[in-house]
Amino acid sequence: MHISEILKKKRNSDVFTIDPKTSVREAVHLFREKKIGAAPIVTPGPAVVGLLTERDVLHGIADHGAAVLDMTVEQLMTRDVYTCTPEDGYHQIMHLMSDRHVRHVLVVVEGQLKGIVSVGDMMKNRLDESQLEINVMRDYTHFRLPHG
Repeated sequence: MHISEILKKKRNSDVFTIDPKTSVREAVHLFREKKIGAAPIVTPGPAVVGLLTERDVLHGIADHGAAVLDMTVEQLMTRDVYTCTPEDGYHQIMHLMSDRHVRHVLVVVEGQLKGIVSVGDMMKNRLDESQLEINVMRDYTHFRLPHG
């Protein structure tokens, strides 16, 4: 399965981006309003320059206290982000997430942001696949058993 198929299955495929000059306070409000845990940081270009996650905010609070809310997103964001393409395979990206301990991977095509996949998206996909396998096996055994 390709990442493009996972993006198609997402309930909300909108990608909410944040300008680097946005305050952390505004970003936190966006996280709450949109019920998201991360957002790509994109310049007006539009170029992806980073990713802000709930974890970044928590680490910022630990380092700076409440003053972190008045900082800009670019002061707090993760700059080294992992990316993939829609053609990359599910298993390849799961291994990337597991090996690198990342929860979000940006989907990029020719420098343009096309989506974001999270560990939750990947797990949901795997659960759906498992349920399909169970249903197929159940149907197979139902039709193969002699009715007597």
